[in-house]
Amino acid sequence: MIDIIIISTILIILLPLKYSIYIWILLTNFDIAGSTWESGSSTNLINSIRILLPPLLIFFKIRNKKAILYNNLYEHFKKYEKILVLIFVLVIFSFFYKDSHLLSGMKFFGYITVFLFQFILFASFWYYRVINLKGILVVFFITILIAITQTFFFNQGFGGYSALRFTTFTSPQSYGQFLVGIFCLLLFYEKISPITRTILLSIVLTTIILTGSRSALIGIIAAYFIYIIILTRLNFIKIFLSSILIFVFTMFSSNYLFKYVSNRFLELFFVISSYDIQNVSTFAFRLSLWDVILGNIQKSSWFELLLGHGISSGSKLVLQNFYNYTTSNIDGNRLFHNEFLRIVYEFGFSGLLLFLILLFYYIYNILKSEKNSFGYSIIAFLPFLFLTLFVENILASSGSPGGIMIAMIFTSFFHFKNNEEYL
Repeated sequence: MIDIIIISTILIILLPLKYSIYIWILLTNFDIAGSTWESGSSTNLINSIRILLPPLLIFFKIRNKKAILYNNLYEHFKKYEKILVLIFVLVIFSFFYKDSHLLSGMKFFGYITVFLFQFILFASFWYYRVINLKGILVVFFITILIAITQTFFFNQGFGGYSALRFTTFTSPQSYGQFLVGIFCLLLFYEKISPITRTILLSIVLTTIILTGSRSALIGIIAAYFIYIIILTRLNFIKIFLSSILIFVFTMFSSNYLFKYVSNRFLELFFVISSYDIQNVSTFAFRLSLWDVILGNIQKSSWFELLLGHGISSGSKLVLQNFYNYTTSNIDGNRLFHNEFLRIVYEFGFSGLLLFLILLFYYIYNILKSEKNSFGYSIIAFLPFLFLTLFVENILASSGSPGGIMIAMIFTSFFHFKNNEEYL
């Protein structure tokens, strides 16, 4: 996959800005760390280049860099300046705690920095009409071809070996997050016919089913309920018919391949029928992990409750309690599967308060802005965002399809704020 990084980097340098952005999005579907996401030093270096270099190259290609924080953009991001400074100060300060893990901590600092950079870049790309949903849909169909190649021809374990899960060269969870974003953007897109939108939504839903991602399935169900709530009064019959068409098309198209992932959804149905979340095999591990974390939080000193145990200190905690992890295969950024618990343990309740202020203030500013199709898409995506914050390691995903989709969808409301092509 190193060849793909080299070729993509050359294309990003040579192609016009618009196409360079789409190449960057595609590149996030190639995780050099491999299916085990281990933290070997050489893998870290190559993967860091893959995550950091494309957005930097794209930034240097922008002719008028002052335009990135111009007018509405500057006023919008200025609102978060103080809270972001406090967050970064707390993160840097946490490096000096005795339980902090330097390598994983440096990676985490890189992840959140890239997230911030992505938000600023995609806000400007939407604002100045450099990207649009049609281009993103082309990227989506290319990712399907990549997923077919990885899953059925070069299976490298990203989707498992025995029960195949349909995914690109990255985790099915991350690819599923990307697909949920596509689904939400399409739900309220007004520039295509209803039948075309129904077919596209069905294709996205089928792809999500084949990834075997339960959180993604829950996310699109929640998004569709929001869609019905917002638009039912406008045209109930149209929504009802499109719902039937989506269901029939999806069940027909995924019927043959559903056997590969059905066991994961059956676990989800068992939870609904038995009210026992431990019927989901991966949750049994997460519950035991969360129990250990909560126990250690309860034993923490006042200083640790206020400011945490140190950045990526969860690595030490997991190594002490779970013997299937070793120093060679552990990544402190992909352990907790609950970002709220991680923040409390590593950065204390001060960190949790700062994170919640930033998150809800950003959501509040989106909700109070002018309502349009992209604004509704963001609202539809919100339940899935909170679900992933509770069950995934989303803060470490800035270089993945899911992470880049979060940046894209949460800045998409800038699309209607300007008509200039200024970059």
